[in-house]
Amino acid sequence: MTFWLGYATSIAFLQIWHLFLPIAPWSAPILIFVGGLGWWRHRRQTKRYIQRSRSHLSSGKILINLVLMTCITVWLANMAMGVPTAFDTGYYHLNAVRWASDYPIVTGLANLHHRLGFNSSSMLLPSVFEFGFWRGRSSHLAFGILVCGLLIPALGESMRMLRGRKSMWGLYSIMVLGPVLVFSSMTDHIASLGTDTSTMLIILVTGMYLLSQLTHEPNRSGVCVSVILLGLAVTHKVSALFIAGPFFICILYLVWQQKTVKTLYWPLLFSVLLVGVWCWRNILLTGYVLYPSPLLSFLVPWKVPPEKLIEAKEFIESYAKWNDGPQTGSWIGSWLYTWFRYQAEYSILPVIFLGINFGVILFNGSKIKSRLSGPTMWLWVFVLFP
Repeated sequence: MTFWLGYATSIAFLQIWHLFLPIAPWSAPILIFVGGLGWWRHRRQTKRYIQRSRSHLSSGKILINLVLMTCITVWLANMAMGVPTAFDTGYYHLNAVRWASDYPIVTGLANLHHRLGFNSSSMLLPSVFEFGFWRGRSSHLAFGILVCGLLIPALGESMRMLRGRKSMWGLYSIMVLGPVLVFSSMTDHIASLGTDTSTMLIILVTGMYLLSQLTHEPNRSGVCVSVILLGLAVTHKVSALFIAGPFFICILYLVWQQKTVKTLYWPLLFSVLLVGVWCWRNILLTGYVLYPSPLLSFLVPWKVPPEKLIEAKEFIESYAKWNDGPQTGSWIGSWLYTWFRYQAEYSILPVIFLGINFGVILFNGSKIKSRLSGPTMWLWVFVLFP
């Protein structure tokens, strides 16, 4: 939870910072300094947490956990060192990162190239590293950090489940291990700057928190984090609105049922701040609030011409319908064929973990007593379907 709240806060800070100043090089020392202050302020709680964890684990189990986490980190680092193969990374992601790192936000930048108007706040994180040794290499570092932020805690919870601990959160952690490992095995996601990577991770974490709310006693912090992460997902990819909507309906129903609507005030305000600044950045770059959608445009001198907007919109629609897999009549067959065709050399480890996941879910999932009741069963559709 702490990692993702820190990431959301960093993105909020960088969005505002970039309105006035270039991202690199001074934003990185500020973020490191503030993060260090946070660690120092909570050093006693951190020390107690470590001591409590050590009291429940033997030295051998601690060593096994450290070895597994080290192996996962080294494996991800190896994937991240690969050549960025995503088409969009070379097409405009690297350019967007360089513009953000070297200049404050440029009014009407989308008129230079329409793709530079795709205002994804996920590009701000690699912009932080665009100085010194990492200049020009930030794509190998940025998204691997986010994957570690989900994968290592999920692995720790999975190990606790294997030791017999009954936990719905551990079960959800196991459920996300497979998709994240499969996604991480593709170098065009980890070594590249595709917006799908960070958005997928945020949605997975949000889904875990919401499922936990449906199967545990109410937890105010989980609801608050979910609201903030939904706003963060929208700033990373505008299409996340179609997932954030059902998720938010689920949250509203939960807080209304539990009569804890007031707990949403501050996280909702923070989420509105995230999305509001992001919308303002869209207007500065393109003249549109939800570019490349023509909705909510402003009559400003730098507004992207309508013909350019239509061109970008039609390209996205046609690309979404493209499929290079065999026409088997089944999306599962086509997806599996494409995956093994392009990623066969990296698919062994994810497949092994998927098998372990299914085994643990079958043997441990039925032993867990959940709180889920009939009146809230329908909410699972909103969480699982996206």
